[in-house]
Amino acid sequence: MDAGFALVPHEWGVEVVGQGEGNSWDFSQPLFDDFAPEDVLERYRVLGIAPSQVPEGFTLPGEVSESVQCLDSLLDRLRRKEGDYLYPTGDWIDGFECGPNKITIVAAPPGFGKTTFAMQYVFDVLDHDSEITVFVANAETSFDVLLGRELTRRSGVPAKALRFADLTPSQMQAVEDAADDIRPYLDRIEVMPGPFGLGDLQSFTEGRCGLLLLDYLQLFAPGDDARVGVNQVMRSLRQLANQGWGVLAVSAVTRGRNKNGSSYESNQLSMASLKESGEIEFMADSIYLLRDEGPVDDNDKVRKVDLHCGKNRHGERVSHDLV
Repeated sequence: MDAGFALVPHEWGVEVVGQGEGNSWDFSQPLFDDFAPEDVLERYRVLGIAPSQVPEGFTLPGEVSESVQCLDSLLDRLRRKEGDYLYPTGDWIDGFECGPNKITIVAAPPGFGKTTFAMQYVFDVLDHDSEITVFVANAETSFDVLLGRELTRRSGVPAKALRFADLTPSQMQAVEDAADDIRPYLDRIEVMPGPFGLGDLQSFTEGRCGLLLLDYLQLFAPGDDARVGVNQVMRSLRQLANQGWGVLAVSAVTRGRNKNGSSYESNQLSMASLKESGEIEFMADSIYLLRDEGPVDDNDKVRKVDLHCGKNRHGERVSHDLV
């Protein structure tokens, strides 16, 4: 504060008064000037006094606390009907907690279909949201293999027939029809080419925004300490979410212990099953676990799968039955 001026209470906030030379602060003589009370910020600028120097307990005209601003902003969004947004999908997974500003985790043992589920979700979102762009960062499976799985799902042609290119004419036609269905979506899918490190992921997402599919997150962990590396990945994903990204991250799980030794008991999965789970549990907005609920109609080749919601920071935990 410039010497010769002090701040004292005034009905509209604060007032500046002069100080007698060599004397203590004199609060009896107001400093008259040409500024109206509503021009207090201009008064401060001319007198060289920063608003931050306002004593505790005083508020400048028009100045409100950050908490009040937050409340007013919330009310404005509600009036404009700008609520939370979840990426739209079909009825099969309606209400799945994934959207902008959120980190969603899907976890399952190896070979349990978590990557297939994630890609099916991605194509469903693309089908229902004409503006979204999806960024696929898959460190385990090439994108052409992912496309092959989607063609299998849409065409009904067995995966083995596509894998070995052993298709009948009718099967080939079904695959081409399925390819025509997904072709328009591919302009809105960006594929991370690799290598697949955390720094590479940060470069891939820099200056962009959309839905990020990360598969799977432990493979992006830097350094030799897996837990520390996963923590770094989760903090990076939180930064992306805070910038408006929606993040769907596939996670590995740890082996359990049973009478036969170590194994994956998918029907016993919990959040503690997440590999290097500490920061994942803390940072994620929602966590889903794919659980095996047994065969369908005594057919061991077709299994009931429960998409179990272990955490939902923003609402009730809703699970989904998948087959």
